[in-house]
Amino acid sequence: MDEPRLLALRSEFGYVDRTIGAMADEPEAVSEAEQRVMTQGAAALADLLRRQTWIEARDGIRASLALLDLAVFSDVSRDLRAIDRLVERLDARL
Repeated sequence: MDEPRLLALRSEFGYVDRTIGAMADEPEAVSEAEQRVMTQGAAALADLLRRQTWIEARDGIRASLALLDLAVFSDVSRDLRAIDRLVERLDARL
C-alpha cells in the first residue's frame, strides 16, 4: 500500500505523508503511478489532437494547391510543386 500523499503546507516540500505538515481539508493526491498514467494519457491525447489538426490543415493546403494548379497558374506551377514538397516534409515531421 502506498503512503498517503498529502499536499504540504509549504510548496517546496510537495507532498507529505502526515497530516501535521499538510494543508487542511485538501484531499489526498493520487499515487505516483496513477499520476504517471494520467500524464502519459494527456500527452498522448495532445499528440493525437495536434496530428488531427495538422491533417485537416494539410488536406486544405493540398486542395488549394490542386485548385490553383488546375486554374490558369501555369507560370507558378513549379512553385506550387515546391509548396507541395514542403507539405510532404512537414507531414513526415508531424
